[in-house]
Amino acid sequence: MAPSQRSSRPQSAPRSVSLESNSITSGSPFLIGKTGKNQRRRQYIAVAVPVGLLLIVVGFVANAIQTSAPLSPVRKSAVAGNEIARPSKVAPPIRQPRPSPPITDDEIYAAIITGQINLVAVRSSGLANGYVAGNVDVMGTFCPLAFETHTADPSSLPMFKDLLAASPLCSKREWRFQANIGEAARRIAEYDKTNSFADIQKEMFPPSGFVFHESRCGSTLAANSLAAAGEHVRVYSESAPPAQVLKGCTGARDRCDRDDAAALLRDVVQLMSRAREAEIGDGAPPRRRTFFKIQSIGTHGMDIVTHAFRTPWIFVYRDPTQVMMSHVGKKRDASRSNCARGRSKFYTIPQIGKLMIEDGEENGDGNPTDARKIDAVTYCAVHLAAICRSAVAERERQGGGFGRFANYQDLVKNLVTDFFPNHFKLELTETMEENIYRVTKNYSKGRIGKAGEFKDDSQSKEAAASQVVKLAAERFMMPSFRRMEELAALDKR
Repeated sequence: MAPSQRSSRPQSAPRSVSLESNSITSGSPFLIGKTGKNQRRRQYIAVAVPVGLLLIVVGFVANAIQTSAPLSPVRKSAVAGNEIARPSKVAPPIRQPRPSPPITDDEIYAAIITGQINLVAVRSSGLANGYVAGNVDVMGTFCPLAFETHTADPSSLPMFKDLLAASPLCSKREWRFQANIGEAARRIAEYDKTNSFADIQKEMFPPSGFVFHESRCGSTLAANSLAAAGEHVRVYSESAPPAQVLKGCTGARDRCDRDDAAALLRDVVQLMSRAREAEIGDGAPPRRRTFFKIQSIGTHGMDIVTHAFRTPWIFVYRDPTQVMMSHVGKKRDASRSNCARGRSKFYTIPQIGKLMIEDGEENGDGNPTDARKIDAVTYCAVHLAAICRSAVAERERQGGGFGRFANYQDLVKNLVTDFFPNHFKLELTETMEENIYRVTKNYSKGRIGKAGEFKDDSQSKEAAASQVVKLAAERFMMPSFRRMEELAALDKR
C-alpha cells in the first residue's frame, strides 16, 4: 500500500480502563489495571477454576460414553486377553471410479466394437450410392445408452428418444463421439475373428425381428412386450439411425442404389446390436436378441430392410376407423394431426401419388392432384392407406415365411402365444410371460404424467367417429385392411 494511503488510515481508539471499578470498556477480556498482586491472583483463580472444572466434567462425560458403547470385535478380543489394543476402524466406503471416456481414435473404435458406446444418429447427406465401393463416408454419432432403464420399465421409455434422454452420459459432451460407420464395421469384422465373445455377438446380429406398423395401432405395445421379456432382449423402438438410412431411398426410388442402401443399413444395425462385453457374466443366460421397431413411414422402405436381412418381420395394423380416430378424433383442426403433416411433401412417397391417381385424384396429365388441395381427413386416410399398401406389396413380393400381419385385436395374447415363439423364435418362460402381461397392463406410452392402466378404447372410437372419418376410412383404407386380414389368416394356418 502506498505511504499516503497508510498515513490517511484512521487510527483505532486506545483501550481505556476504569481503575476504580476495574471495568473494561475496550480491549482484551483479561486486561487488568494496577490493582496489586493479590487482586491479580484472585482474578486469575476466578477465571481458571471454572474453566478447569468444565474441562474435567467434559472429560468425564466423554469417557462414560466411550465405555458404555459396544466394543468392536478387535477391542473385545483385546480386552478378553488383557491386552492393550486400539478399537478397529470402520473402513470408509469405496467410491467406484467414474468411467473415463475414450480419447484417441483407436479407443473410440474399441468402445464401439465392445459395445461400450452405441450408435444414436447417422450423419448422411441422403443417398448411400457408392457406399460399398468406399466412395461415400457416412459418419455416426455414438454415446453410452442406458438399456437397463428401458428393460426395467418399457412403458415409461416407449420411444428411442426417451431412452436417449434417460441415458445420463449421452447428455455430456465428452461422451458423444463421431466415427466412420464403414470403418467401425470393418474393425468389428477383424475383431470378431479372435474375439472370445464372438458367439454372443452373433446372437445379437443379425437381429431377430423387425416390427413395422401403420401408426396408432398398438405397435408400441408390441415393442414393450418384447422388452419385457428380459434383459437378454434389446429393443430399439423407432430409433433414428435405421430411419435416416431408409429416408434416403424413400423419396428417390429411381435414383437409389438398393445394394448400397442395404449395405449401409446392415452396418448401422450391426453397430447398434453390439453386446456390452464388460457386462457379460460367466453364467448361461437365455440367448441374446435384438429387435427393431421401425417408424411407420419407414414401411415404405421395407424392401430395403428385406434386401439387407432375411429376418422375420410383422406388420401391426388396426381397424381403419379406429386408427383414423386415434389421429384426428380429438383435434379441432385435422391438418395438425400427424397423418396430415406431410401434405406438402406427398410427392416424396410414390405410394401416395399412385393411390390418389387410382382413386381419380389426378390432374389429367397422369400426375396426382396436389395433396394440399384436398381436405386433411381425406389426406390422412390416403397417407395411412399408402403405408398399409407398401406392407402388403412387400409381403406379396417376398412370399410367405418372413412377413406376417398382426391385428390390434387380442394383440398381446397373440404375441405371447404365436408371433414371439413361432415367428420370432423367442423362447418365453412362464416368468417372462407373466412379466409381459404385467407390463402391458399399463398405458404403452406412459411417460411421466401419462402413466396409467391401459384401457381398450376401440368401441369408444367407433362411436365417436364422424361420418366424414368413416367414409374416408372406407374409401381408402378398407381395401388394404381386408387384404391384410386375408394374409393374416393364411399365414396362421
